[in-house]
Amino acid sequence: MPPTPPGSGALGGTRRRVLAGVAAGAVVALLATLLAVLWPGGAQSDDRERREAAARAAAEAAEDVTAASVNLAASGAVVYEGSYLGSLGGSHTRMQVTSGGTVLSEATLGGMTVRTLAVDGKTFVKADSSFWQGNGRSSDKYTSRYKNRWVKSPALGGYDTGASLRSLTPGTVAGELQREAGKRLVSRGGLSTVGGVKVRRYTTPTRTLYITAQPPLRIVRMAPAQAARPSSGVPSLPTGVPSLPTGYPSLPSEMPSLPSDLSSLFSDLPSVPPVSPAGYRPAAAARARSATGDAGASYTLDLPPLDDTQRRSLQGEVEKAVKELEKSVDLGVSFSVSGNVTLSPCSTSGCVANATITNSVIAGDDTRPSGPVSAQVTISVTLDGRPVGQCSQSVSMPPNGSASVSCPGNFYIPPSRNPRTHLVRAEAQAVARAMVHKEVERVLKKVTQDWKRHSPDYGVPGLSSPFKGSTDQPNKFAYRNPALARVNEPEPSAADLEAAQEVKNPDSGTRDHMYQRWSKYVAKQDAADKPVQPWPTWRNNYVQNQGNPYKGEAFEGEFAQVNALEAGDGWRYGDSAQQLTSREMMNKITGVDRMPDIVNFDKKVMYEMKYGSSKVKADQVAKDKQLIGQGWRVVYVFSKRPSRATRLMLDEADIPWKVWKAVGTAVP
Repeated sequence: MPPTPPGSGALGGTRRRVLAGVAAGAVVALLATLLAVLWPGGAQSDDRERREAAARAAAEAAEDVTAASVNLAASGAVVYEGSYLGSLGGSHTRMQVTSGGTVLSEATLGGMTVRTLAVDGKTFVKADSSFWQGNGRSSDKYTSRYKNRWVKSPALGGYDTGASLRSLTPGTVAGELQREAGKRLVSRGGLSTVGGVKVRRYTTPTRTLYITAQPPLRIVRMAPAQAARPSSGVPSLPTGVPSLPTGYPSLPSEMPSLPSDLSSLFSDLPSVPPVSPAGYRPAAAARARSATGDAGASYTLDLPPLDDTQRRSLQGEVEKAVKELEKSVDLGVSFSVSGNVTLSPCSTSGCVANATITNSVIAGDDTRPSGPVSAQVTISVTLDGRPVGQCSQSVSMPPNGSASVSCPGNFYIPPSRNPRTHLVRAEAQAVARAMVHKEVERVLKKVTQDWKRHSPDYGVPGLSSPFKGSTDQPNKFAYRNPALARVNEPEPSAADLEAAQEVKNPDSGTRDHMYQRWSKYVAKQDAADKPVQPWPTWRNNYVQNQGNPYKGEAFEGEFAQVNALEAGDGWRYGDSAQQLTSREMMNKITGVDRMPDIVNFDKKVMYEMKYGSSKVKADQVAKDKQLIGQGWRVVYVFSKRPSRATRLMLDEADIPWKVWKAVGTAVP
């Protein structure tokens, strides 16, 4: 197997790449320093210091925002609690957003409570009858079929409320912040307090952020970029606040009265009449609102921290709402009766009402599938005003197609009451079902899988799945040892040692480097009045030690490659420069000064890799316990079974340890 030099491995050229904005910050600071030193004519000292200070401040601000965004992405779900004040009045909202893109929100508007569920690319609204009366002109008799049940909102003219809501997923917001941090579009402000938490203000082109003043860095509040300080209200949509479409189709007015003639019974189906897309905001207006929000609007959002219990509770709420979609209604489909509703057969012992129902699908609804329309049709039959029969049937028909329904009304008119005219009436109502049982089961399964996929243990070998690679034989890898050429090096003479001292900073493994180390070793032993090892013994130790740094990195790289720990999934590992950066980021993100071997900040998972007889230190375990207390998963991976003392130490700290057998071979 070819050698694995430092800085290479499963991630290839990406091993030196750090979290967005970190490495670039060091480059900016370095360039600023070089320009100040090399600038022709000699720049003023104070100007140079100001430039250096500005570069350092920009780098630090970007690193802080990056660290806070990493914690946001790792949360798996986020709750936004805020208030909004715009041209239409004020509202309070609470949005629960999962990493998988499901949104469950509740907003209070003018005394009305409106819930919104965005899932599977569709948006549903649930509200009481007052909300639906405000969006139409129907009486309670007909708005009752919409109140307190999920109603699917059409997405017309390119505007989709759900898409705006889904833009608030933890990963999406974190990605936007990291891109802004990577471009150094972040400034750091002063300290203040939000909800009893000491925070510092950061400003990006799109947001004002309030981040905890001390690690672990966490976003406490978001507000529009123009906001200068925390408001007293609860607050913020990052860019434009998503709002419900204002052009819901008007509900029909009262049904027309039906004739008393038994042979011709007409029925109007009052679901939703066809409407023009003009009733909805056109695409251009929708995009403009999404980008700028309501003119003069004031809003902010707080992000309370969530523990595992609260996440499980959120998951339960979302799954319960999805199950309720089996009774949901689709506003994008309306119905009418084709021809006359007939009563046939009809006698003194009952009548059967028959009707042909035709649906009309609103054009331009981007969220409506191309499959058949599923409708819930209810026919009620009365005799002289007394209910004698009611049927509720689920029927399926092609889009803009028809289906026939029938309903018996059973009664008995004795001969003693004849001759007499009796009034038989039939009334039909229909609503489009937004989802049938099979669809709800599919969506529920998808939501559950999303929770698992974004859980910290998902895709983590050793936690969610066994390690990959050989289990009976050691996994073999190659590592570089620059001192292999010195294996048979003869003991140097005094002249050799003197000549070697003339070389400054010789490379590891060179003869001069070896001779300088031998001279230092001999001097140290003599000063301590200790015996000096024979040259062959010392030489063998020297050769082995020169390969140790490369051996550990190659072990990490082989483990990462075999177990598919890819950079695109957030995994980081590499040489000492990479680890130094990871250590700094770990400190900012968690407040724990810990150098990780292999780390995924998004998943809050860290591997501590131990090759050969590498020891586990107590202070290292103590830091790992701090990480575990913050929800991190820490796994120790050994190339061979660790000692009993090591196993006891990790078991007592409740830190899992695994053995991934591996043997390295040194190459020049």
